[in-house]
Amino acid sequence: MKLKRNVEIDVKNIRLIYNSLSIQYCGNSPKNIERYFSEEDNLKSFPPNGKLEVSELDSFFYIKCNYEIVGFYRLTNLFFIDAIELHGSFSKHNTFLIKSYFELTKLFVSSISKKFPKRRILSIAHKTNYNVIRFLNYLNFSFIGEENGNNNYLIFEKYLQLNVKGN
Repeated sequence: MKLKRNVEIDVKNIRLIYNSLSIQYCGNSPKNIERYFSEEDNLKSFPPNGKLEVSELDSFFYIKCNYEIVGFYRLTNLFFIDAIELHGSFSKHNTFLIKSYFELTKLFVSSISKKFPKRRILSIAHKTNYNVIRFLNYLNFSFIGEENGNNNYLIFEKYLQLNVKGN
């Protein structure tokens, strides 16, 4: 008899708001998410062809500005290596909203780290996507290697910041 491992992670109750941005859980099948992004953004967010490929290991959150979808977060449950892979994308190139997206993403990464303290938090970026690489550094992710079989993608890991209080 083959045992099926539960691949779902419990993230449905995560609620975050920063300025005019908020997140909404949408399960593992976001509806037509590609339509909210430019063709160039879709190619960056959904390699290699700009089309979203979803698996049972994925969970998604819409990022909304008021009621409009302006981005998403994707979590992939890599239970077989005790890790969660995070990916985010944002479609509004407005300075105020981008700053809010940065802060919302910090809150989101922190929330995932706290919810799953024994899991590694990973993210992957194309080696030429310097904006994402800088953003991952801002979020305290560190480069740990290249994706197996594809040296065009770099793997980053979030290291925990331990707050040590003096006596």
